[in-house]
Amino acid sequence: MEFEAIFKALDKDSSGEIDIQELNDYVKQHNLPQEFVERWQKTFDLDKNGTVSLAEFRQVLGISPRRDYLAFFTKADPEGKGVVKVTTLKKVFSEESAEEVFDMYFKDCPDDGEIKVDEFKLKMEL
Repeated sequence: MEFEAIFKALDKDSSGEIDIQELNDYVKQHNLPQEFVERWQKTFDLDKNGTVSLAEFRQVLGISPRRDYLAFFTKADPEGKGVVKVTTLKKVFSEESAEEVFDMYFKDCPDDGEIKVDEFKLKMEL
């Protein structure tokens, strides 16, 4: 099983984050020791907010996104201005069946805002 499949298996509500309840459910389902939850959080919850995001999971494991997300930005910015509207970028991610990735990385961006290519690269850890 590849690492992202493991993440998705734990993220039962497909929120893009694994919370304590999901970890506890996994531990019970697989008869694992309860300290698994604590170790998991210490290892993967980098911002200590009580959840493990896919970005944190990837960062700890040294995994970069497999898809060429920079190409998504380029598609949203055909004139090469280096800045795109959030709604345009969201549409491109949707067209590429990557809505969940957009939501994980850009859910804090206002729909009427813009994203510069450097911000995009930073958020996507490219």
